[in-house]
Amino acid sequence: MNIRNVFILWLGLLITQLTFGRSCRISFSVNEDITGVIEKVYIHFDRDIYFSGDNIWYKAYLIDALDHTLTGH
Repeated sequence: MNIRNVFILWLGLLITQLTFGRSCRISFSVNEDITGVIEKVYIHFDRDIYFSGDNIWYKAYLIDALDHTLTGH
């Protein structure tokens, strides 16, 4: 593969990742005997596509998995 094909492949993978990674949900299960709380993390980004030098703005929420409210942590 020449350098142009590698770059196009890398760019395609990056765009795909940014497009499907716009809003991701990560959930962590913790042993309920220790903490009694199961939490989920939600992350929202301000755009679908970023270019070199762009600022990335995001919001992250920590949600109680049982009643879907914000946790106090």
